[in-house]
Amino acid sequence: MPPQLIVMIGLGITYSVTGGSSLHNFYTIVCHKNGMGECHSAGLSVWIIVFSAIHLVIIQVTACHSISFMLSLLLPVSVHALVCSCASVYLSVHASCSQSACCPALAKNLYL
Repeated sequence: MPPQLIVMIGLGITYSVTGGSSLHNFYTIVCHKNGMGECHSAGLSVWIIVFSAIHLVIIQVTACHSISFMLSLLLPVSVHALVCSCASVYLSVHASCSQSACCPALAKNLYL
């Protein structure tokens, strides 16, 4: 077997495990945030299979090789990352405001 094929198989497995783990963690966070109580997840292997199945369907789309199609898929992801970054900064500033007297002035300057 050529070394490049071995590397590509390893990357595919790593990509699937990482994606499935992310889906599992996302489900756990959303389940606890909505107050559903205990989350009854099937396990990591099921999430890996779900992620791989979604990945295979997206790969088979003929327009997947078009740059405009890929950009339209990445736009919501970019917006989500921007919103999460802003929320993280907002929460970190307000969490430290209760501990410092100068934070209200800092927060006022940041959010004008």
